[in-house]
Amino acid sequence: MNIFILSKRQFDELMIKKGLTVENVESKVTKAALISICSEVDQENYIDQRPHFNKDTSNVLNLLFEDITEDLWTKTMGKDVLMKAFTKDQGLKVIEFLNKHKDKETLIIHCAAGISRSGAIGTFAAEYFNVDLEKFNELNPHIHPNSLVITTLRKLINK
Repeated sequence: MNIFILSKRQFDELMIKKGLTVENVESKVTKAALISICSEVDQENYIDQRPHFNKDTSNVLNLLFEDITEDLWTKTMGKDVLMKAFTKDQGLKVIEFLNKHKDKETLIIHCAAGISRSGAIGTFAAEYFNVDLEKFNELNPHIHPNSLVITTLRKLINK
């Protein structure tokens, strides 16, 4: 399995280039699975955080969480907002999704920058599927996995 970690911009460009929408992704993407990670909080419009897909499909998993290691309150656009970290339930969804797609040729994961949140899930997927880590790192040299995400996922399979 090839695992690619992309930024939101790269992911959106790929979806546009391939003509993919929530309506046709199941029929057009047969050899790949997609994990789309977005934030619930618009952090001063830093990056467009809207999900490309507005719902999960058989080959798309949408996740909403922040690139933090614990929930925290912040003031955004004059409002107090709770920023939510990755949860055990989300970890279980990721593992279930990976198990469902273990025979796919490609796994594409994105978050805003394509570094931390997606890097953690991608690193976990590479370990989980015994992917050649050297090849994975060559394909994704820019990642720096979020410690909460990868630790949570590893703990879930090492019970």
